[in-house]
Amino acid sequence: DVSGSVSQYVRFLLMLLFSFREAIPDIRTFAFSGRLEDVDETFEQLGFTAGMDRIVKTIGMSSTDYGQALSDLRVGHWGAIDRRSTIIMLGDGRSNYGDLRLDLFKEAAARAKRVVWLCPEPQSLWGTGDSGIPRYKPHCSVLAEVSSLKDLERTMDDVLSAYA
Repeated sequence: DVSGSVSQYVRFLLMLLFSFREAIPDIRTFAFSGRLEDVDETFEQLGFTAGMDRIVKTIGMSSTDYGQALSDLRVGHWGAIDRRSTIIMLGDGRSNYGDLRLDLFKEAAARAKRVVWLCPEPQSLWGTGDSGIPRYKPHCSVLAEVSSLKDLERTMDDVLSAYA
């Protein structure tokens, strides 16, 4: 999710994923607010800083729609998810009261080895207003509040320990 509500966190996570590309050559990176797009080519062509600026300007300028993003993933990239996949989602789960497409999220989770959701919003706000986090939670292997580098380190240590 590269929408304004999580923009201060998304740069760091995408930078982290971008740096993993040498060690994990089959990593795939997608960004969305309204529509989901594969952003690997953007990073390849422009590098991280210019690529991130373009992604925020072009993808991050619409209302967040998790349902549409999941539909786009289903239509264009479903084959990239298999039992070896770990889906890492960064977002607050707020979809402007739109359809969350829990059916597609549940199906993606069933196809993948793990689903790790990193939510920068405090747990006290989960389930308030248009937050879909409580509805996505049963389909996540890990759902963690991550609003600091320490939170991210702790969560990623837990995730990586499952692979050891």
